[in-house]
Amino acid sequence: MSPDAPILEVGNLEKSFGGLKALNGVSFDLHPGEILGLAGPNGSGKTTCINAITGVFRIDGGSIRFAGEDIHHRATYRRVRKGINRTFQVPRPFPGLTVHENVLVAAHYGSGEHADAMTLLEDTGLAEFADKPARTLNSSQQKMLGLARALATKPRLLLVDEIGAGLNPEELSAMAQRLRGYANQGMALLVVEHLMDFLDQVTDRLVVMDAGNTLFTGKLAQATEDPRVIEAFLGG
Repeated sequence: MSPDAPILEVGNLEKSFGGLKALNGVSFDLHPGEILGLAGPNGSGKTTCINAITGVFRIDGGSIRFAGEDIHHRATYRRVRKGINRTFQVPRPFPGLTVHENVLVAAHYGSGEHADAMTLLEDTGLAEFADKPARTLNSSQQKMLGLARALATKPRLLLVDEIGAGLNPEELSAMAQRLRGYANQGMALLVVEHLMDFLDQVTDRLVVMDAGNTLFTGKLAQATEDPRVIEAFLGG
């Protein structure tokens, strides 16, 4: 793989649920060390796109290439072991396990090198809750636990699904700095988000989706001046 090559290449993705075309030719690429925002109105296909990349959904057409390899046929756990992981819009911890155990499970789900669980809990501000059941955490703490679990497998590509929802301005700023720090270490990030200020802080480029299509790709400043984006995403 060339140092200048994209780590992720998504080409003409298609996915239908019955008569609903959730993805209808979505295309973009993502480079190591880059943060790409994925935005659009509700129902535009953003989370479906993440689910397709991570293997939750089988695609009906198109291609997904990671590090130069076609991975659309690979199971989710094999994609994790290749270096892809994600967070969820609604956190999904194992509620009866401790916070520490949740991260340990994630670390051992991958293979090869993985991050130290306690170091991750310290980095995400959860060390003091390590021995508490995950169900005792509040919503923002559970989001941090979801992030720690995703990082435990040392991903080269991290997909972040609306991690800003419910965070206060101080927490949003800290999260933006955290994600930028991961990118500075060479990780590629795909960030699904509705909060424009947060996207402005964290992303290098933006993909705007509408009705399962790629409507716009470029800088956020350009997106806010594009008539199609204004109509579809910003409300006219």
